[in-house]
Amino acid sequence: MPPYDGLMWNQSNETIISRNKVLLREILCYMIGTNGRSYPEQKLLQPYRRETGDVKVELPSRLV
Repeated sequence: MPPYDGLMWNQSNETIISRNKVLLREILCYMIGTNGRSYPEQKLLQPYRRETGDVKVELPSRLV
């Protein structure tokens, strides 16, 4: 389930992925609207796609 699958959780192995802590934090901040100017949508989308392995995935919906 976004944003965890592929960033924090490996569904096929059922294991935690620890290397994406910063990106996951920034995606969560984006979702709740506290990411500010440091990590706008354009800066988050490409690493999110790269780490999830899905070139068509979009950022999760904002919660606010």
